[in-house]
Amino acid sequence: MSANAPRHKLVLIGGKEVGKTSLASQFCFQRFVEDYDPTIGDLHRKTVLVDGHASTIDILDTSGDGKYTILSSREIAQGQGFLLVYSITSRSSFSHLRTLYAEIQQVRGSLGTCYPVPVMLIGNKNDCKWEREVSTQEGRAFARELGCKFVEASAKDYQTVEGVFYDPVRILNDKGRRTGIWNSVRKVISRYICRM
Repeated sequence: MSANAPRHKLVLIGGKEVGKTSLASQFCFQRFVEDYDPTIGDLHRKTVLVDGHASTIDILDTSGDGKYTILSSREIAQGQGFLLVYSITSRSSFSHLRTLYAEIQQVRGSLGTCYPVPVMLIGNKNDCKWEREVSTQEGRAFARELGCKFVEASAKDYQTVEGVFYDPVRILNDKGRRTGIWNSVRKVISRYICRM
């Protein structure tokens, strides 16, 4: 794949033990991780082909531990897309996302980076439906409220996990192509005006 592939930074956000690390591991290594040390802030990288276009995805796997739950302004400012993850088996993890989403909006607003970025709401642990505490309808309603896409997934299923990461990349690639076309048009217009 191309060494000049655009690089996109996606930030996984959610509470403790919702499966953020398992989602990242499944996507990057096609491996489900059951036992792991709590994350403080790992970075994973994978170059993929999405709709015929190479892209490098940097995935920041943030901590869900109480001490580290508050995201740094730097993580939020550098994020080009946010994956809000909760466990369908934990109502508290679902409720906590409101606080985290508000924090993202507040920090991005204070830094002057209010331009829209892709956000995806992920109800993880869909393979544990018998333990469900959050309904699919609640997830959809929250996603509508946030104006983002919603999917229920299982970190054990690579196909579903792949879609979780590909959707924001599609949006970012499309935005990049549109910006690139507009920049090309501006250069042509500038050259033409300068010749007058």
